[in-house]
Amino acid sequence: MSDQNSPFFKTTPNPFGASPVDDGAPRAAVIPDEAAQLPAAAEPAFNLTPEPVAEPIAFEPAPTPLTDSVVFEPAPTPVAVESDNTELQSILREHLEWVESGGKSGRRANFRQADLRNAALSGAFLAEASFRGADLTGANLSGGDFRGADLSEATLSNTNLSHANLGGAVLTHADLRSTYLEGADFQNADLGGAQLSNTRIAGVNFSGANLLEAQLNGAQAEGASFLGATLRGANLAGAVLAAADFSQSNCRDANFEQAVLDQALFQGASLRNARVQGASLIGTDLSSASESADNRQEASQLEKEQIQQEWAQLKSEQQLFAQQQASVHQREMALQSEKQQVELARRDNRAKAENLAALLATAEDVLNTHARHDKAIRIYTVIWFIFSVLIVTGILLLISALEISTLNTAELGVVFGATGLVLALAIATLVRAIKMTVNARKLTALYEQQSTTSHS
Repeated sequence: MSDQNSPFFKTTPNPFGASPVDDGAPRAAVIPDEAAQLPAAAEPAFNLTPEPVAEPIAFEPAPTPLTDSVVFEPAPTPVAVESDNTELQSILREHLEWVESGGKSGRRANFRQADLRNAALSGAFLAEASFRGADLTGANLSGGDFRGADLSEATLSNTNLSHANLGGAVLTHADLRSTYLEGADFQNADLGGAQLSNTRIAGVNFSGANLLEAQLNGAQAEGASFLGATLRGANLAGAVLAAADFSQSNCRDANFEQAVLDQALFQGASLRNARVQGASLIGTDLSSASESADNRQEASQLEKEQIQQEWAQLKSEQQLFAQQQASVHQREMALQSEKQQVELARRDNRAKAENLAALLATAEDVLNTHARHDKAIRIYTVIWFIFSVLIVTGILLLISALEISTLNTAELGVVFGATGLVLALAIATLVRAIKMTVNARKLTALYEQQSTTSHS
């Protein structure tokens, strides 16, 4: 075991292979000298923060020798790890001695139902230790060796297990939601019924692991390896499993609905009764699954469903394209109609403008002509009025020069009648000239108003 962050351990021979110790034979191991292993003034390497309890940590005697199947017996009372680093170091030393001696000396670490929240156990060697039912929420177990450890029913939510070795560990019904598992190794581990929903397990090694009825729905598992794993009855609905390796795995009755299985490998896998409705299977070859009769029929059915899904998607896209095309055509027709209406309105306005311009030109000509005539009439009227006044004045002078007594009544009537007629004609001419002048001014004002409207 090696720990880059702890001064308490040096590298020692690893008594395990790829699976937990199960042959019952004592191990030949050299126990490092405690004085060399524990410096006198070493700073604490672990920061355990659970609440302290009055009772000390309880250990159970290790079986002697180890049997083929190690059975973890519970301590008499639930164990609570105190923040005494010296005591924890003693636990780890005795556990290492227990493992290296094949159970002949030392004691196996037993953290059954322990409160290990936020515990700092980075790089710890706790292979075959018991954590059954323990609360490891927020703990740092990165780089630790937990091969063959019992973590069944343990709470590992938000725990850091990056690059930890859990090969052959028992994690049945453990809660691993939101756990940090980058580079973790679960080879041959027992994760039956474990809770991994919405957990990021991209690239994690689950080769040979037991994931019977495990909950991996919504998990981010791109490139994860499930080679030879048991996923029977597992829930992987909505999980992202792109490029994951399910070769030689048992996926019978597994739920892959709405999952992303693009480029996934199923070489020799059993997919009997697996559900893949709505799953994305781009670039996935299901024909390479196990060649048993059931699996061939299964693969054929899955490929048929995949083709039907792709065909349905294609039809849907085709309908959507047709609808968009119809919408574009309608819009083009509407724009064409609007263009025609604008053109008609433009022509109408142009015709009106031309008519108005012609009318204004005519009105201007009429107004100019009328102005000239009006001026002439006014001059003529003034002259005629003056002439009439002179005539009347002359007649009146003539009458005054003559003796009225010499004229009879008829002659007087003719003289006064002629004088009145001349005056009446002069007054009528003057009134007519005034009316024509007023009308000319009104027409000029109307022309100016029309001209202003036309320019605006």
